[in-house]
Amino acid sequence: MIPVEKMIQTSIHALNGDNMKVNKVFIGVIAGFTLISNVYAANKTHLTDTLGAGNNKVDISFGVSGGSGTSSILSSGSTTSYDSKMTGHSLSVDYARGITDRLDITISAPLILNSNSTSEYVFGGSQYKTTSKTEGQGDLALGAQYLILDKQQNQVDWIVLGLYSPSTASSEDSTSETSINGSVTTPGKTGKPGRGYATTGIATALAIPSSVGDVVLTASYFSGGETTSGGVEYRAGDSKALGLYLESMISENTTLTPFIGYYMFGSYSYGTQDYSSTSAYSLGISLTHDVSKAFSIKVDTGYMRMPETSYTDDFTYSYKSYSLMLSTLFFF
Repeated sequence: MIPVEKMIQTSIHALNGDNMKVNKVFIGVIAGFTLISNVYAANKTHLTDTLGAGNNKVDISFGVSGGSGTSSILSSGSTTSYDSKMTGHSLSVDYARGITDRLDITISAPLILNSNSTSEYVFGGSQYKTTSKTEGQGDLALGAQYLILDKQQNQVDWIVLGLYSPSTASSEDSTSETSINGSVTTPGKTGKPGRGYATTGIATALAIPSSVGDVVLTASYFSGGETTSGGVEYRAGDSKALGLYLESMISENTTLTPFIGYYMFGSYSYGTQDYSSTSAYSLGISLTHDVSKAFSIKVDTGYMRMPETSYTDDFTYSYKSYSLMLSTLFFF
């Protein structure tokens, strides 16, 4: 796998997760918290809705994603361009419990975290194609959120969240299956999606009521780490994110939330090669409906764009993706 594809595979789950699952505390290697404001719906469907002491929530989510990218590599005075495509799907289960009226703890288990990527380019009159796959479970995550200020007493909601995700899942790079003019020349090997290193994060959100709903400003930071696979060292940089959400009640039991996000990924290295930092933005919308006092459903859609970035003096890359996630939430 080429270095940038490794970076994309490890970060795209974070981006798509952030777009798809607005109230999820964890996803992927440099995951971002996505934080939403407190509205007075029947169920506790948003992160600033603390569950209350002794109450529980189980969130089962299925997501699909896809994307495409374009790379340009300058070598010996000539430029080679290739196109890449990626698809993925995930299944996760989250459990949250209220410790006090202001403090919740969570555990997140990505049971399935699969991706497929394909790159194609023409060189020397021949058509080259490489395909890489990862299949397996993602790393567990433990989180906690605390409501510092609430609107009933302070006119705003302010929450702080913390997360620790150890390296619990198998981590192994995939090897690319390569074909030339349609004939397979090198068989590939399916990789494992675990990060191979632990990550920690902290996030905060400020929810401000307005005439059209709650306006929520968010910020988060996640640490990178180092791992070795196939004898090659990979170092992921820290990540930061900013978000803006507008949460509106369109009926007594239904909430509509458009959002935008901006992501900053630190520089990283693969072997002896260093790559520069990157940035991306996302747009999305979320719809939550309370079916009963014990059950809610949630649909999230998102779009992410990474503008053309010069990773080195002779290598550029751009990427865009879409995501869709369906969540079922149970309260007891």
